[in-house]
Amino acid sequence: MDVFPFNTDNTKALSASYAHDEFVSIDKTTDFTEGLLTLISNNILSAAEDTTTNNYNKFFLTDFTTNDLGLTVNTNKSTYPKYIVTTLKLRDQNKYLHGAGTNRDILQLSGTSTTLDANSLFEVILIDEQQCAIRQYDYNSNNSTLKYFTVADVGVSTDWSMLTAAEDAIVLPVSASDGNVATTQDRDTQIFNYLYDEGSGYISFFKTLSGHMRNASTTWILSAGKNSGALHTLKLSQLSGAIATGTATNETILNDNTVFELRKTSYAPTTLSLNDTWTSYVSGINNYSLDKALGKTIDDLKNNKIITTTFNNITANNYDVDILPLKNQLNAEGKGSKNNIFNEDIVTHRKYTKLHTGTNQELGTHNVFAGYNTGTKEVSFHPDKLTYFHIPYTFSPYIRLSIHDSKFVDAGAIAGDRPATSDKVFLKRTEDYKNNLMPQTDDSWVCSWLSGNGDINGTSVWVDRYYNPSFLTKTAALTSDLVQIIDDWSSFVVYLSAKDFSVFDVRSNLVFEAGTAYAYHHIGNNDSKTIIDKCSYKLIVDGIEEYKDASGSLLDQPLDNSYEFNSNEYGVIKNVDNKGSFDLNFWMKCDDWTKPFGHQILGNYIDNGFGVFNEEVITPTFLIPKNTNVEAYNTDYVKLDTHTLGKNIRLFKKNPSTSGYYILDDQWVIYEYDHDGVIKNKIDLSSRIATGCLPSDMDIDEHNIYICTLSTANAAVNTDFNSRAEANVVKYDLKNQDDNYLGEVIKVNLYESNNNTMRGGALSGLRIAAPNVSSHPLFGTNPIVVAVDYKTTVAGISAINNNFAVDNDGDPWFIANNNIWTYDRAMSASSLTVVRALSSEEPIVGVNVDNSNNVWVLYGEQKVAKIDKDRNVLFTSSLTGTPSGFNSRNIDFVYEFDNTGYNGYAVVFNEVSGGGNFIKLNLDTGNVIDTVEDVYSLGQTDGLDSLSGVKSFNGYETARRFRRNDANDLKFKIGVVNEYNTSTATAAYSAHTLTFSTSGLDNSRHNFHISFNAEQGSYKLYVDSLEQQTISLGGTKFSFLPVFNSNLVVGTTPYIHNILLDKYTKQPSFHKIAGVELTNIKLYSKNLQYYELKSHYRCLTNIEPVKFDMAIGNRNYIDEIERTFKFKVPGRKSEFYNIDVRGSNITDESLKSKIVDKVIEHLGNISPAYTKLNKVDWDGVTVNTLTLTGRETAVETINLTTESDTGTTSSSTGGGGGGSY
Repeated sequence: MDVFPFNTDNTKALSASYAHDEFVSIDKTTDFTEGLLTLISNNILSAAEDTTTNNYNKFFLTDFTTNDLGLTVNTNKSTYPKYIVTTLKLRDQNKYLHGAGTNRDILQLSGTSTTLDANSLFEVILIDEQQCAIRQYDYNSNNSTLKYFTVADVGVSTDWSMLTAAEDAIVLPVSASDGNVATTQDRDTQIFNYLYDEGSGYISFFKTLSGHMRNASTTWILSAGKNSGALHTLKLSQLSGAIATGTATNETILNDNTVFELRKTSYAPTTLSLNDTWTSYVSGINNYSLDKALGKTIDDLKNNKIITTTFNNITANNYDVDILPLKNQLNAEGKGSKNNIFNEDIVTHRKYTKLHTGTNQELGTHNVFAGYNTGTKEVSFHPDKLTYFHIPYTFSPYIRLSIHDSKFVDAGAIAGDRPATSDKVFLKRTEDYKNNLMPQTDDSWVCSWLSGNGDINGTSVWVDRYYNPSFLTKTAALTSDLVQIIDDWSSFVVYLSAKDFSVFDVRSNLVFEAGTAYAYHHIGNNDSKTIIDKCSYKLIVDGIEEYKDASGSLLDQPLDNSYEFNSNEYGVIKNVDNKGSFDLNFWMKCDDWTKPFGHQILGNYIDNGFGVFNEEVITPTFLIPKNTNVEAYNTDYVKLDTHTLGKNIRLFKKNPSTSGYYILDDQWVIYEYDHDGVIKNKIDLSSRIATGCLPSDMDIDEHNIYICTLSTANAAVNTDFNSRAEANVVKYDLKNQDDNYLGEVIKVNLYESNNNTMRGGALSGLRIAAPNVSSHPLFGTNPIVVAVDYKTTVAGISAINNNFAVDNDGDPWFIANNNIWTYDRAMSASSLTVVRALSSEEPIVGVNVDNSNNVWVLYGEQKVAKIDKDRNVLFTSSLTGTPSGFNSRNIDFVYEFDNTGYNGYAVVFNEVSGGGNFIKLNLDTGNVIDTVEDVYSLGQTDGLDSLSGVKSFNGYETARRFRRNDANDLKFKIGVVNEYNTSTATAAYSAHTLTFSTSGLDNSRHNFHISFNAEQGSYKLYVDSLEQQTISLGGTKFSFLPVFNSNLVVGTTPYIHNILLDKYTKQPSFHKIAGVELTNIKLYSKNLQYYELKSHYRCLTNIEPVKFDMAIGNRNYIDEIERTFKFKVPGRKSEFYNIDVRGSNITDESLKSKIVDKVIEHLGNISPAYTKLNKVDWDGVTVNTLTLTGRETAVETINLTTESDTGTTSSSTGGGGGGSY
């Protein structure tokens, strides 16, 4: 026999390699023998289950392991440079480096942890292991200049520019000409050496200086400089002398003045984990939720893999392999489930043990067969069906399986409040059945059913239903509610007398045993419809009574109860007879939830009643006070009505949208009128007002009325203002339903009462605005009160105008001394003072704010300007149609739904004696859309002129501040009244609103359920059967409340006297919803139980079968592999992504907002085309003086990496350019 010994000449060690990806390596272990042989073992093959040879291929079946065992995936990320966005803090001191000076040309250690802002953030660039640079974006410059830390050239020779750093040589920010980071260390003034401990974040910066007239290189360290008061600068301290003499120590070099602390920074990994995860997501309404259900997510899944190589194509010392993960997470039916009971994780079903490729030959089978074993058989229980099944005689590993361990709940079993509303399991009894662990075998046992346990948010539990056949039928026992859950049968017998109960429930004793027959009933759509039918005795509305087009013609009723609305349809439900409690359920589908699609979707809400709203900022009518009357006009300024009040109107305030208005008469009585001029409420404030006081202004929010008063006569207003720093404000809470409530008097600080520059001549008095933000840096939670000029003269004509507005952020804009003043959150924050927003050589006669938070200014005889919040001029326009010699001018805004959707425009009223006109302006350009002439004339009263002193004639100003719907939410509003309240002359309704964000909804149907319990005083909203919000109104007050005392309207906005808003305004194509479908509109006179509510959701929901992985003993199967595909991550897992900004230490909300805005702005340049931003979190929490010729002060803007020399932007934080420090 020939013997061939192994040696280095005839034997080569081979290692597996993965040729498809250069960054994937296969781990290996190398051993050396005494005979100098090299043996290589690849870890992934260290415990192979099987190996075969076929068709010039070698097949290996690996062990059942995690994916990262034996494989390493490296990234192509280079180690350097590293970019660290951070603060620079002296170690163990509350001193932070801060860019200061007009041009940010001073570096001071003047910041503290409570004063950090954008000028406290720096970027440290670790160029390599030894060198670094430090830079900052100067956000205060117009182009966000980039500056680098630079050693100042403090001594310059006449023949050679050189560095002559002395003991107090300082480091300054200096603008660089080339804007580049140089790489030459000794002569570069912007490159430092460093020592950095990533664990603690401590870093020190060093500098070696050499050059002309320097005998040798010297080493310096960056440290705190001389103290000027409380401000430290930066300097370079020389170390060379101490090093040379040996006196340098760690303490003298690295101390609290030379060691800085960086913010903790995380870097992207250099290797990637291959561990696979079965991810479960949080279930809810938001179909795009990316939140993992942590308790149901399984990490580190294990798989078998087939590794193949073509052994006739070996190159060098490697053999290329392909890696094929197998289907361990599928059951024998090829489906995934979470009910396996054999393996260590419940989602893994198969373990592969054998490969079948034919005999070890050149030509074997065409396909590869892999043998595996699994121990379950899937049984499907379909909805609306009773499914019979047997437990096999081989039930390994079980002898018995309790229903509580069956995993039916995890597989989708439906819980209810009684057997009829839940999943149920029935057992077939036999005469020889004697298992005492099973339910009682007499006829009193009905079934095991899944109980919601009386708590809709609790854990469901399987219970056995028993009944007394002497008192109840078995059918009745199935439909009876949950009575009481007893731990077991014996305790029930001991503590209760069975004869006293016709039905009761016991924690289930049902077990599954080999050879036994069972039946499972799974609740489905038809079962849910049956449950809904059982609620018919409460049903008072089912669908739309009259479904019409815009002309009023009847449309055919849809067979599936789905009504479409596309700007041309509406519905009416008449004569709803109900008082007190109600439940409303309907399905709604919308083409685009992100855009306004209607005002009132469904309801009868005007000043009271119930309504479902989308966009509440609509302005269908103008109401103009004149003499003792109020005149109503539509948005085309067609006169609609005149309300004869018979009262002197001292103050006037229009409510938003279709609501009415308030007046204050000369007897200190507030009257609330509906839109028909009928008194709804009377509030007598005379007892609250001191003798001699005069009304100055009135404002409202959603629940309160505010009256600002003057304590002296008009002639002394200016004197009164100069002598006082606060105003008396009467606040009346409309939600307060207590007897004898008369409001309260509060003291409010006057805004800028000590600013003599701001004030002009005589003052018209005080203007008030209700707080539209939860808190303001200057005003807190109080209303804003300001003093404004009495009159502004234009061409000899006095004009009393809308001279005060509050923007969407709660900041005031008001006219005083022919300037507009405001509170700027960036510039005013430190001094809490006024800033001049705008000045003009021509008189400023009006100011207002649009829905997008832009400020509009009327000035001169016929001009208008639009500026943004930062006081940048967006445009100016001349209104040539303005009549000469006007008495008053007023700018307002109109927003409405017409047949093209939701639209808006600005309107300018110009009033002259005996006439006037009305000019519509485009919101984007200021161009004139239309001019309506001869629309009204001046009417003098003892109180108001028709235009003077009124902020908004259509309620827009209040709607914008309190009902603006930036998130396009749905709002469910109800108006209630305590009929026993005697503090007001008539019924005072208070509104309560449930709000739901539609941001996570897809355009499929969603179920909405509103429940009002008049006796308990609770108001609830459910969406897709999940409770979203509850409001407590106080019980026992509203049992006879006629919520539906007028027709229910669907698809358009209702109006008084059971007519529609478009009919009243004579605009038939207006005020209708579009792109909406409503289905199964049902109104109940009594509150539904929760599982009845749930049935309304389930009746149109896709209910999946319950999959039962039944144990059948471990059995063998064959899996055929016909073809393979490249193993790669899908290109599109989801189109939605979240951004979470972490670790910035920024607390200023305004700065956060600006950064987020800029991040979103730049995302469009870098994100893939198919992706959409879902939300932006901050640390895990969902977050100028303009003249008509230019700006007075620069306003901070945040750009990510704006290059000052090119004007381009980039999403990278590593780019160079700009100036220097």
